Amino acid sequence: MKYHTPLAALLLIMLWAPPANGQPSPFMEASVQDVQQQAAAESKLYFLLFTADYVMTCDWMEAETFTNPELLSYLDQSYLGLRADINQPAGKALQQQYEVTQLPSVLVFSCRGQLLARHTGAIPAEELLAKLKAHDRPAFRQPIKAAAAKADLLPSPQPILSLSMPRLVPDVPRATTVSSAPPKAKPASRSYANYYSVQLGVFGSRANAEQARAMMQAKCSESVNIIAGQSSGTPIYRLLSGHYYDKEQARGYQRRLQAAGIDSFVKQLQQ
Repeated sequence: MKYHTPLAALLLIMLWAPPANGQPSPFMEASVQDVQQQAAAESKLYFLLFTADYVMTCDWMEAETFTNPELLSYLDQSYLGLRADINQPAGKALQQQYEVTQLPSVLVFSCRGQLLARHTGAIPAEELLAKLKAHDRPAFRQPIKAAAAKADLLPSPQPILSLSMPRLVPDVPRATTVSSAPPKAKPASRSYANYYSVQLGVFGSRANAEQARAMMQAKCSESVNIIAGQSSGTPIYRLLSGHYYDKEQARGYQRRLQAAGIDSFVKQLQQ
């Protein structure tokens, strides 16, 4: 029996020993606003990992994917990372803000805070590395002023926020790249307290939203408008296009946008 205690102590030390590869964690201990500011200052992309300790695939990614030396080395040079634990208030708020419904999920952003892609499910290190490298383009690292002249600067982001505010009056002329939508008149026999619009993106500053709207407007037949609001006390600016009283008409417009290479999301809004 005298050997049992030293053996137990040895096992405990082995369980709590730091990783042998000595690689630092890819996740910052900061708020998403701090990560956004640092990404802009360092001209890096950033990502959010949505996770929970009761999901086995989340544990698997933490243990296998984010301990891969090649991936960690690349992240150290090119990306900032933030772990969003949905069991915590801050992580839960981010989950609701970005409408995350599957765990784990990795959301990738440009240095200016534009949502570039969503990747869901357990992703091996090699696959995640390839996906992150595919998003790592010079246009997504450039400050907004330096990149303003590039037509392909901001590909359409995927939807990330719910909307509940009326649209703004557009100040950019309509383009004709996408075919015109069907008429949207309200039938007199129905009451319309709500309508449908197509969300194109959300931004943390008015300047970024204005820049994105100018580029989106060149591809959209419907006016692209900016809606100012707040999320967790932080100002946000959403891009909306179209005003429909029939959901199928809104979906038809969304499909035309998709055919033009623009990802979007139909949302029901209040008048």
